[in-house]
Amino acid sequence: MAENSEQPEKESSGNASVPSADKANARTFFQRAEKAAAARSYDYAINLYIDGIRNWPEAVEDGHQKLRLVSVQRRAAGGKKPGMMEAMKLNVSGRDHLKAMLNAELLLAKEPGNLSYMEGMLKNAVKLKLVNTIMWLVAFMFEEVLTGKKIVRARYELIRDALLVAAETSDEDGNFELAVSAFQRAYNVQEYLARAMPQDLVVVNTLRDISSRLTILSGKYESAESFRDSVLDAESQQDLQETERLVQSHDRLTELIEKAKAKIEAEPDEPTNINALVDLLTKREDIAREKEAIQVLEKAFKKSDNYRFKFRADDIRLRQIKRKARELKNNGSDDALRDFQKKRLRFEIDVFKQRVDMYPTDLRMKYQYGERLFAARKFDEAIPIFQEAKADPKSRQQCVVLIGRCFLEKEYSGPAMDTFRDGIENQEIKGDDISKELHYWLARALEGEGQNDDARKIYGQLIQWDFNYRDVRDRMDALKK
Repeated sequence: MAENSEQPEKESSGNASVPSADKANARTFFQRAEKAAAARSYDYAINLYIDGIRNWPEAVEDGHQKLRLVSVQRRAAGGKKPGMMEAMKLNVSGRDHLKAMLNAELLLAKEPGNLSYMEGMLKNAVKLKLVNTIMWLVAFMFEEVLTGKKIVRARYELIRDALLVAAETSDEDGNFELAVSAFQRAYNVQEYLARAMPQDLVVVNTLRDISSRLTILSGKYESAESFRDSVLDAESQQDLQETERLVQSHDRLTELIEKAKAKIEAEPDEPTNINALVDLLTKREDIAREKEAIQVLEKAFKKSDNYRFKFRADDIRLRQIKRKARELKNNGSDDALRDFQKKRLRFEIDVFKQRVDMYPTDLRMKYQYGERLFAARKFDEAIPIFQEAKADPKSRQQCVVLIGRCFLEKEYSGPAMDTFRDGIENQEIKGDDISKELHYWLARALEGEGQNDDARKIYGQLIQWDFNYRDVRDRMDALKK
């Protein structure tokens, strides 16, 4: 949108509510800010821009963008970051969302690479439904997030949700082109997250949901001129559709792979091109193509030091190992399978340890690492991992079960029983799988300590829930004798 244009046009909800007088006042501040910046009075220019944006929050071109430019100039000139007292004084999460957004933007202007300030600004822009500001802010914020060596899931989700708000608000305002653009960008953000966390069903299902909503929105407005103009040429669209299909003819898949390789030759450092080629190479369980995909990813990792490429290469290896184990189980000897499973476990421990080191805040990753340590009987290492991972509500109770079992394996009967009892008290649903696990292992701990009457009572409860659960009937019969 051309902010200084005299022609009437569709505006975001944020722009539509700004009186002409406020816009005029904002432009006055912006003009003064430009003069101050030209005189290298950067701090004064920043304050003037903030005053102007206060009058016109959606002034992207004349306000936010130029303020961002001044902040970069200030940093290049040796401008200092905001001190701790200044940062504490400027509240970025108050009830006055405009004030909070401006506080975050002021801090960001003095430290333009600070993602926490970007987050504060974006959260408040979302509350205010400032669509143009959201679209401008997420563009460079996402670039900052992508350059990080570690994936912070919450930041991806914040950007994604902000774009979805922008899309829905634009749809309501009748700005169809912007709505589709925002939805597409939300999909792209979630796709990056899904590539990094392919085993997380919540992430994968969210990607599928956004894709469906984007398809519906695109179909709804496909007759609009703005949407027709944004559609790719017919051949590219056909390639995209073919790529998304699960089944392709051998010749067609080979053709798409060659096109993907050509794109990499043209833009060798573009992650989207690399991931698109890997998608095609791994469409089928073809060892040779999977090997090529791993080589592509390893090469990209060495060149960029971007761990996401290594992450995906290891995922391919993990799937190959899983297939091999399945083959040995069906057709191999028990000894061969046993030896292979030992090698598999060592490899998986190395992979998940590396992932935990790279993503220390990902509790789901820690839980998966803990499972491998438990399977390897490395109980001293597994216990603290599970204790951290149980902060995740999704795996909390399973972590409690495994912590208790670790104590039990180490013959720490007292801590084991306390752990199982605490888990039972906090279990909301009685008789579900986790509840049965907790009761069973508590009974085993009691039995090990010779508290047979208490153990028998718990086994009795278990057979009321599930008559064939584990070896409960055999244990009850043994206790009777």
